Amino acid sequence: MYGKYELLDSLMAYKVRPAPAKPAGKWETGTQSFESLAGVTAAVDYLASLGGETGPRRERLVQAMQHIKAYEMSLSQRFLMGATQVTGLRVYGITDVERLAERTPTFAVSLAGMSAEAVATQLGDQGIFVWHGHYYAVAVMERLGLMEQGGLVRIGFVHYNTADEVDRVVNALAALR
Repeated sequence: MYGKYELLDSLMAYKVRPAPAKPAGKWETGTQSFESLAGVTAAVDYLASLGGETGPRRERLVQAMQHIKAYEMSLSQRFLMGATQVTGLRVYGITDVERLAERTPTFAVSLAGMSAEAVATQLGDQGIFVWHGHYYAVAVMERLGLMEQGGLVRIGFVHYNTADEVDRVVNALAALR
C-alpha cells in the first residue's frame, strides 16, 4: 500500500496490539503468510519459465503471457469451431473467431432440452469437470431469462489444456441427450 504519511497517520488502523502506532507499521496485521508468499513466488517463477530460460524475469513473464494468450486463443478457436457442429448448443458471449483477442477462453453454454446441472453432471461422470449455475452474475442470468433453468454451463480452457481435450469436450457435448 502507498499513501501520504500524514494521511496514513490520521487514519485509524485495525491492527494487532504489538504493531506500532505510526505508519507504516500500524498497517501490519501480524505475521506475514510466508506459505502464501512462497506460493506466489513459485507461481511467478512457473509463469516466467514459460517465457524462456534466459533473460530478466520480467521479460520472460511478458513473453510467457504472450505465448499463453496465443495458445489459449487457438484453444478457443478450436472450441468455437467445434461448438457450431453440436446440435442445440448455444455459446454465449463473443463467438466470432476474428474477435478472440476480446475474450477469455471460458465459455458459458446451454444445451437445448437439458438443464445446466444435468449437462455438468453428465460431463462430470465422464471426467470432464465444468461448473453450472449463475456464477454470481444473477442480474445477467435474470436478464437472459436463464435463472429458471439453472443458469449456464461454464467451460474453461487454460494454457495447460490440449487440443485433444477441447475435442473431447465438444464430442461429449454432442453425445449428450
